[in-house]
Amino acid sequence: MAVDLYRKYETTFILRPGMSPDDTEKVWGRVDAVFSDFKAHEIRREDWGLRKLAYSIDKEKKGVYQYVTYLGQGDMTAELERNFRLLQPVLKFLTVRLADDIDPAIFDFEAEKGQMTTLGKQARERTTREEEMGAAAAAAESASAEEAPAKEAAEEAPAKEAAEEAPAKEA
Repeated sequence: MAVDLYRKYETTFILRPGMSPDDTEKVWGRVDAVFSDFKAHEIRREDWGLRKLAYSIDKEKKGVYQYVTYLGQGDMTAELERNFRLLQPVLKFLTVRLADDIDPAIFDFEAEKGQMTTLGKQARERTTREEEMGAAAAAAESASAEEAPAKEAAEEAPAKEAAEEAPAKEA
C-alpha cells in the first residue's frame, strides 16, 4: 500500500485595500474550496494587514497581505494560482514550495500552527496597539464628556454671582 506524500507550500497574496471583510472572506472561501477539492491540509493562515507596496500595482500603492501554509499534492498550486488570476481583488500572489515528501499522518500540525511569521507577529502587535489606543481614546473621551457638565456648572456659578451683584450695586 502506497502512502500519499504531500509537499509543504506557503502562499502569500495581496488584496486590494478597502475591501470589506465579506469580500476578503469570499477570497478565502475560494482558497478553501481549492484545498477541499485537492484534499490539501491547511497548516496556518495569517492576515498581515494593510502594508505599503514596493511599487504600484494596478494603480494601488497599498495592499492587504494574506499568508497561508499548507500541505498539497499534484496540480493543486496551479489550480490555486488560476483562481487567484480570476479573482479581481487579488493584486499579486506568490507560492513557494518549502518541503517534499511529507506524510500528513505523522506531520505535527499543532507545532506548525504555533509558529508565527515575523510579519504575522508584527501585524498582531499593531492590531493590539491600535485596539489599546482606541480603548484609551474612548475612555478619555467618556471622561471628558463627564467632566464637561461639571466644568460648565463651575463656570456658570461665578457668572450668576456677578450678575446678582451688578443690580445690587446700581441701586
